Amino acid sequence: MNPLDPVTTGLTVAAALGAAKRAQNFIAAVAGHPGESVGTILGNIVKRRLDNAETVAAKSDFILLNLGLQAKEIPLPVLQPALEAASLQEDRSMQDVWANLLANAADPRALNEVPPSFPAILKELGPRDVKFLDAIFAKWTARPYPHPLSEHELAMIYSEAKLFAAATVAQLYSATSPKYRTDHCGTHHIPCLSANFRKAPTCACDAHAGAA
Repeated sequence: MNPLDPVTTGLTVAAALGAAKRAQNFIAAVAGHPGESVGTILGNIVKRRLDNAETVAAKSDFILLNLGLQAKEIPLPVLQPALEAASLQEDRSMQDVWANLLANAADPRALNEVPPSFPAILKELGPRDVKFLDAIFAKWTARPYPHPLSEHELAMIYSEAKLFAAATVAQLYSATSPKYRTDHCGTHHIPCLSANFRKAPTCACDAHAGAA
């Protein structure tokens, strides 16, 4: 076996080191920490996620404490994905959304059921999507009786929520694809899902007053 050419070996090693350095610089740039090592960046990401999860949990706890309630245990299939997804949220409005979902799941009165599918669905949504579902919920609850929303109604709701510029009818109708239309807790999944993160749990007397 012929020994490797020292020059060729040196060039290969230099190229590899250069590629590694460029990769590290790229990771540092996209993470918002130029000049830092990958290990430091990963540590910062873990800390940011922990801070986000704690912020959401604190909001949820405050919601229940204001009602004089102690959080009940949340089943692991709901708790784990909810905390995992909430830890990635740095948008304040989305942190509020996840806090509402967790508060409803931890409400010992179990007024609003939170199945494992809800964290999975909410994880896919951004602030604009949540605003759209919020508008759907408001329209739905204003109806004298529930019935499926048409494409035209969805388009109108999207427009009224001032989100129409970025929408097409196809995109609008995709919001009622099977995963959102599953009859899990009522005649329509969207209002049920939206009710769990649109608002925090309230005093049971509020619900009774509304029913009256």
